[in-house]
Amino acid sequence: MADVEWDKVTMPCPKCGRVMKARQNKENGSRFMGCTGWPNDCQATAPIPAYVILKAQGATSLPGFD
Repeated sequence: MADVEWDKVTMPCPKCGRVMKARQNKENGSRFMGCTGWPNDCQATAPIPAYVILKAQGATSLPGFD
């Protein structure tokens, strides 16, 4: 997952509708999506979908998502 501007990796939270941002696990360095409502309002997390990374890398169209 090289060349990703992690601050641009976002998607809507499926639980509360806020923005989810890419976060990094402090223990093992892995990346995941975490809700910006954390820790008080929403604790949703999710794996980072491939299409979100491609979009952050500048893809203007994605096959199968047109």
